[in-house]
Amino acid sequence: MIANGIGWSTFGILYGALAAAVILIYLLRMARRGRAVSSTLIWQKVMGSRRSLWKELISLLLQLTLLLLLCLALVDPRPPADSFQRRWVVLIFDASESMAAHGDGASRLRQAERDAWRTISTLRESDRAMIVSAAAEIDALTPFTGNQEELKQALTKLKPSGTRPKIAEAIDYALASFAYAGVGANDTKHLYVLTDKPETVVAPEVENVEMGVIGVGETLPNLALTSFDVRKTLNLTEAHDALLRVTNFAAGPVSAELAIFTPESTIAINRVDLGPGETHNQVVGLPFNTFGKVTALLRKVQYADQTKDALASDNAAFAFVPPTRKSKVVLVTTKNLFLYNALALNPEIDMVSIRPEEYRHGLSAAADVVIFDRFTPPQEPVCSAMYFNPAPGGPFAVLSTKKKPAMTGWAEGHPLLRHVVMDTLQIDEAHILKPAKDDVVLMGHFDGALMLLRPRADTFLLGVGFDLAKTDLPLQSAFPIFIHNVVHIFSRKPEGEIDTGHRIGDRVELTVTEGRERVVLVDPLENKIPVTVRGGRALYRPEMPGFYTYADAGALRVFAASLLDDKESDLTVTQAGALPAFDNEDGRGGIERIAPWLILAALLLAALDMVLFLNGKLS
Repeated sequence: MIANGIGWSTFGILYGALAAAVILIYLLRMARRGRAVSSTLIWQKVMGSRRSLWKELISLLLQLTLLLLLCLALVDPRPPADSFQRRWVVLIFDASESMAAHGDGASRLRQAERDAWRTISTLRESDRAMIVSAAAEIDALTPFTGNQEELKQALTKLKPSGTRPKIAEAIDYALASFAYAGVGANDTKHLYVLTDKPETVVAPEVENVEMGVIGVGETLPNLALTSFDVRKTLNLTEAHDALLRVTNFAAGPVSAELAIFTPESTIAINRVDLGPGETHNQVVGLPFNTFGKVTALLRKVQYADQTKDALASDNAAFAFVPPTRKSKVVLVTTKNLFLYNALALNPEIDMVSIRPEEYRHGLSAAADVVIFDRFTPPQEPVCSAMYFNPAPGGPFAVLSTKKKPAMTGWAEGHPLLRHVVMDTLQIDEAHILKPAKDDVVLMGHFDGALMLLRPRADTFLLGVGFDLAKTDLPLQSAFPIFIHNVVHIFSRKPEGEIDTGHRIGDRVELTVTEGRERVVLVDPLENKIPVTVRGGRALYRPEMPGFYTYADAGALRVFAASLLDDKESDLTVTQAGALPAFDNEDGRGGIERIAPWLILAALLLAALDMVLFLNGKLS
């Protein structure tokens, strides 16, 4: 037997000391001294009740045996592991979002939970089991334990969270757990995976490990939003388009309403009719200057056979469009109301107007675009710049000055001239500019160019060879569009596509200021979740669709999470199965812990001593 509590040497010292004390007490009690009394009449009954020597010895043996049992209980002796044929069972649960699907009854995950409990309840006391949840992360809900109440509590904690479960990694984790769990030579190892997509699980062949992949649930109908992206429109404005895809995973036709809305207004409502396996793709233009929370929702879903949609989490998708940063423009002009009004009336532009004598080179470092009107500073600005009627000696070489110059053509379709028509442009006088090696001629002349674009490392210079006061361009509808195109393109930063949403289960990096140790995140159900900052980074995996908010640097930050996964929304089950029920009688089960029985035996001996001796009932 192996001591699982105090050691055997400690047991010997403890029991020896207690036994010696009990024997000493008995010897002192039996050594009665005589006393002279006036009469023995009142003492005769007491003297007559004195127990015989053999009764005293039996009582002493009972007390010593009682102490022996209690000390052995402190040792908690257990048989060696190899004397039992234990079962070591690992149950891996697919905890991806598709396991939340349900028809008329419980969800697939709850069905798997009930099946697992039926199997666990057939385990012997000496057997061990472990519960593992496999979703975007692997979570061992229990260690190997024989406590069935602990296993039952772990089963109730299972919940779907994310997509693309890491079942292969969970199997590797379980196999490694066997190696560190102290599995005996006669023990058996069992590993079972419970999933609604058993065809995607490849169970490795491992010696001495019984493995099984158990299919859960049945095929259910589902209409799902499988794609929802918000992107800037292609015309280089600050408007956005919503790109959506709806897929019917049911075996029959289905109809529904597809609504797109913000907290302030409904943007669009369209009817969707799909046959089995069909998809619906749609692009919805969002109103200009739409930003913040945008939601797409499938509602009023109706199947031809009147069945119910089995998965609710893929009927909605969410995106957060960050507010557009205004372009910072410095206008350097004496007095040009055409330029001033074209810039001031544009809601995307934050403009500052100064006179030429007020301009300093340092102003260009804080601006996105500087527009020089009939003024050429001696030094090129740091940011992008636009020159109207540039003077000789500036960045653009002036070949000559022409009266009513003839335009040989213009770069129709260039981003700077998109939606701009220059065919009827009239110019009274202009400088003819000399193109450099990498310059782009936007408006040509026989001797050179009337408009030149010069790319630099991260910025641009645009030279317009004429004075706006000597042309009819400000009077044309193309003028504010031309100014908008220039400012928009010149102030664009190469930041790529807007990240308007995440998939549930994917890792999201929260924006945190330096020095913070924790971020409190509020989920779609308004639960507060503390997120620890490690190494200056705060990472979190959203577990449910919706909007998440947190505060940082005095600002409220938001990100969106959605399901948007074809594999999770496809609720087809190719094969179903059931966990095995173990036989309680096979193998060498036995009693593993004897300490409780030792304590019970000690209590019975104490009761026997009290009944038989203290009450004088023996004889």
